[in-house]
Amino acid sequence: MQTHAIPDCITVALVKLVKSQQWADAAYHLAGSGRAIAFVRMAAAALETLDNEQRIAEYHAYSGISATRTAIDATASWLRLELELTVSSLVRVDLKRRDYRKKVI
Repeated sequence: MQTHAIPDCITVALVKLVKSQQWADAAYHLAGSGRAIAFVRMAAAALETLDNEQRIAEYHAYSGISATRTAIDATASWLRLELELTVSSLVRVDLKRRDYRKKVI
């Protein structure tokens, strides 16, 4: 299976966080987002090489969708920390929520 690294844009942001010495929580979420994006790319690459093996295709599709959701959730958490957003509960840190998206924007 072809592997993929964390995208360069995430790595650059991680380096900036480490240099600023304000990286602990934010870096954790940002790195998680980057890892999930790499997994999405791996699942997509694996799907391209399959020969109609339904169960394997379903597995890789599910893995790709799951990793995508993980990337979105981790990015939402990183944005909360990076932008210093206040929320009444961590359950509200969700980019599907209109009120949270407004805070991010």
